[in-house]
Amino acid sequence: MNDRMKQAAIEEYQIMLDQFLESDDIVYHFPSHLNKLERAIIHDMAEELSLLHYSNGIRRERHIVVAKHPPILDGGVYDHKQGQWVSIPSDAPDIVECDNFTVLNLNVLFEGIGSDISDIICTDIRIPAIFKFLEEQDASIITLQEVTPDFYNFLLEQSWVKDKYYISDRVGSSITPSGNFLLSQFHISKNYQYYYTKSPKCFICWGSTFKSRK
Repeated sequence: MNDRMKQAAIEEYQIMLDQFLESDDIVYHFPSHLNKLERAIIHDMAEELSLLHYSNGIRRERHIVVAKHPPILDGGVYDHKQGQWVSIPSDAPDIVECDNFTVLNLNVLFEGIGSDISDIICTDIRIPAIFKFLEEQDASIITLQEVTPDFYNFLLEQSWVKDKYYISDRVGSSITPSGNFLLSQFHISKNYQYYYTKSPKCFICWGSTFKSRK
C-alpha cells in the first residue's frame, strides 16, 4: 500500500468511526477482508479516539471490533415457572451474606471450528464427566474457559445448573466462537466482558458484594 492509498484508507475509516461515534451503537464491526496494514491503521485510530478495539472471530471471519465501553453481558437465572433462562431481576439482593465460599476454575478444552478432533479428545466421554465433576464439587463460583456454543447449550440444560446458579451470559454472546463463562450461586450485580487490545482474548469482570455473618 503506497502513501496515497494509505491516506485514502485513513479518510475512509475516519468517516466510519465518526459515524459510529455519532450513533447510538455501542459496538462496530469492521469487515473481515481487511489486510494486516489496514487493521493496524484502524487499531491506531481507535486508540487515538479512546475506543476499545480488539479482534474477534477466527480464520477468515476474524475482524476488528471497536466499542465505546466494555460489552455488558446479559446475566441470567432460570425461571422454573416460565421454563427458561431470564435476565437477573433488578430486585435481586445486592449484598450476599456468607461465612465462606469456594471458587472452581476449569479450562474445558476448545475443540476448534471446522475441525474433527472430537474422537481424539473423547468429547462424548469428556463433557459428561466434566458436568458430573462440577455438580459434585458444588462450588459457590465456577469459572470456565474455552467454552464453545455446544458446551454452553449442554451446560444450561443441566438441572443442577438451573436449580443453583446465576450465569454470566444467558444468550451466549460471549462465547462466539468460544469464550469464558461464569456460574455463581450468588447474585451477579456487575457483568462486563473486557478484551485485550488487538487480541480476541478476553476476560469477564463480574461483581458481587459479600457480607460476613460473623
